Amino acid sequence: MIDYACIFTTGGVVLFFKAFCTLKFDALDTVIKKVLVQDKVSESKYFIEPYMVRWKTANDLGLIFAIVYQEIFQLVYVDDLLEMMKNEFKDKIYPLIKIENNFLKDVPSFENLFTEILHRCESKQEKNQKKEKIMRDFYSTEKGKKILEKKGEED
Repeated sequence: MIDYACIFTTGGVVLFFKAFCTLKFDALDTVIKKVLVQDKVSESKYFIEPYMVRWKTANDLGLIFAIVYQEIFQLVYVDDLLEMMKNEFKDKIYPLIKIENNFLKDVPSFENLFTEILHRCESKQEKNQKKEKIMRDFYSTEKGKKILEKKGEED
């Protein structure tokens, strides 16, 4: 349940964005001003009530990949999503970008590829959640049922 995804250059040119809802304020702009401009390179996430902003950089290309989501959801697949976005964009889209006189002329669409990546990450999380077993209480086990039967016979 991400709210916003974005790929932009360290110079501030947005190459891709996808908004899933209207944000209350521009969380990404806040992160850029408070973290990225101040060159806090060791950080990769920032909490701005109620949003969590997480990002990954590709220093060799001068790109930043960012995801904004509501912190309450605690999405476990965000790191995987960012890594997959970075790798797929770097391998399949970046080589096709046309640059003339230091200006970006043509940036191929990342929309379909991003949708596919997001779907893979969400499916993987759903499968992992299904695999997690819910612990039963003692009285729903075989031994617990026998004890309950014995208690019933004693009464």
